[in-house]
Amino acid sequence: MIFPVQIILTVIFSNKTVEFVVLELKRDKYVRKFFEIKEVANVLHFSAFLSGF
Repeated sequence: MIFPVQIILTVIFSNKTVEFVVLELKRDKYVRKFFEIKEVANVLHFSAFLSGF
């Protein structure tokens, strides 16, 4: 599973929303292969992680 920190960094550098990045990672196998990701958690996992800050 990809760590929330990696998603946050991708969001910051790509200027996209968390939801968009997570959905694209889930949708496109080539993007997952590029980032060397085997599985992606849902958006709620990342929202819960972010709410802790």
